[in-house]
Amino acid sequence: MLEWHCMVSVEVAVTTQSMTTESADFKRQWKHYASTLTKACLKAKLSDEWVPQMDVRTGTCYYFNLKTATTQF
Repeated sequence: MLEWHCMVSVEVAVTTQSMTTESADFKRQWKHYASTLTKACLKAKLSDEWVPQMDVRTGTCYYFNLKTATTQF
């Protein structure tokens, strides 16, 4: 029984380390993806019918379409 308990403890430690490493890798890759996507979006030119606006209550930025009178957050 003691041997089984030791093996389980080792497996838990290995799994915990693996999850920590995987989480750090995911966060690093997500940060890179978000940065790349943000740069691409900021480079894209909006058509003249879209006008940036800001909600005065929340400070949230959104866009108003002058042609269709629709908004996009």
